[in-house]
Amino acid sequence: MRLCFYLWAFVLLSAVNANSLLELLQERSESDCKTIMDLFIVLDSSGSIGATNFEQVKSALVDLVSMLQIGPKKVQVWVINYGSVVETPIAFHTMPMAVFTKERLIQQIRSIRYMNGACTATGDALQEARRICDKSCRSIREGISRVALVFTSGNSNCGAPVGVESSNLLFLTKASVFAVGIGSGVNTAELTTIATDKKYVIHVNNHLDLIDTMNNITIYTCGIPPFIIPNVKVKTSA
Repeated sequence: MRLCFYLWAFVLLSAVNANSLLELLQERSESDCKTIMDLFIVLDSSGSIGATNFEQVKSALVDLVSMLQIGPKKVQVWVINYGSVVETPIAFHTMPMAVFTKERLIQQIRSIRYMNGACTATGDALQEARRICDKSCRSIREGISRVALVFTSGNSNCGAPVGVESSNLLFLTKASVFAVGIGSGVNTAELTTIATDKKYVIHVNNHLDLIDTMNNITIYTCGIPPFIIPNVKVKTSA
């Protein structure tokens, strides 16, 4: 098991432009995520991404979800799809618990449509993630991690300012944000603005890179600790 993990880490090192992420991944040795987490997946569906890249991201997301334990007391998932407008095709809080199974989630991911948006409103998508989480995420007092995975080219050109909304997602919503750059022509500066930390910025060049990277993103996000408010007792019965 450990040998397989280090082989994964070696592949990731050659696939992404974030060497420090390898050091983080060396702390994780389990591919089966048992953590409790509120997870937001934000998909850039604008024309700059392209239909082929979009479908490849969806395929990689299916792999990610397959490694999670989905449920009301486990991992809850929201998917935000955006171009010039923002949609939320998958929302945990709007579905009966009996319906929101891993199998149903995978089916819904596969059915998400590519918008081919005329512009890229990344700030609006981050704003929507914050709005939904502020209303529907489980309480920070429960000690539950909040994670956002943003897949984008980093070329926002309409909507709310990315810098403001990414800061709000971090400091107000207390979410850890990863920025995954898709395809050529990625704006690394914007990815750095979106991400919680520079080591959370990843750039993938092709489908194979994306699959390998997704495995390792899963390993690391499953180990992210929750944000703890000083002097507030955390409930452990999430």
